[in-house]
Amino acid sequence: MNRAKFFLVVVVCLSMIVALDFFWMHDGNSPDHDDNYRLIDISPPYLSILSLGHESLAADCLWLDLVFRLGTESKTGTDAHFLKTYIDSITRLSPAFGGVYEFTGALVPRLTGDVDYSNRILEMGRVHVSKRSERYWYIPFYLGINAYFWSNDSSRAGRFIEEASTFEAAPAYFPRLAATLYAKGGDTHAGLEAVERFLKVYDDPYILSLLRKKKRALKGQVEKETSQYLLRLMFNKNESTLLEAMGLF
Repeated sequence: MNRAKFFLVVVVCLSMIVALDFFWMHDGNSPDHDDNYRLIDISPPYLSILSLGHESLAADCLWLDLVFRLGTESKTGTDAHFLKTYIDSITRLSPAFGGVYEFTGALVPRLTGDVDYSNRILEMGRVHVSKRSERYWYIPFYLGINAYFWSNDSSRAGRFIEEASTFEAAPAYFPRLAATLYAKGGDTHAGLEAVERFLKVYDDPYILSLLRKKKRALKGQVEKETSQYLLRLMFNKNESTLLEAMGLF
């Protein structure tokens, strides 16, 4: 029964595409004035109806069409304006479709420049994608990438990378990276606190050795910053300028 329903969905979708393509080709009123009609030109509510309850199947079809279209049109340098239309439709039909969120994080900012849109979709992924998925860590990871490279916010990037590092499948270097980003964002204490948390969680000897090394570096940086702060309190502005010129802080 399920198999018959599956084939019925495929037949209905293909029949609708062929019928609409025939109509627009002869009527000349295609939405884009283009003979190349695509499945994406059907709005998500209608696609949902056509799928007869198999929304994930319709999302898979859109995903395959997107990958094929992107590969084809990237060779001609065509504007990637269509990306967001596909992403909106796929996430509406199948909100737990993990691959589309990775795609959004990896390519949308670079191809469209719309980082806010990328972040908005990734935040949807944090809600709808199961945290038990082996690839869930990609979602906070790409939020961190966007924060660092596009918003120049190292501290925020550190928070996302720290979140990503809590998932088992995440790369082993994420804890050090999170601590480094905190420090780069001017919050060395937060970086040190993150390392302390990681030291209590990880038991891998190699990771622990790297974390201890990072802890020593951050601790030295915290001590240096504290000393500089105390010196500035002790001396007036002119004296502080002289000490800076001498390299004391």
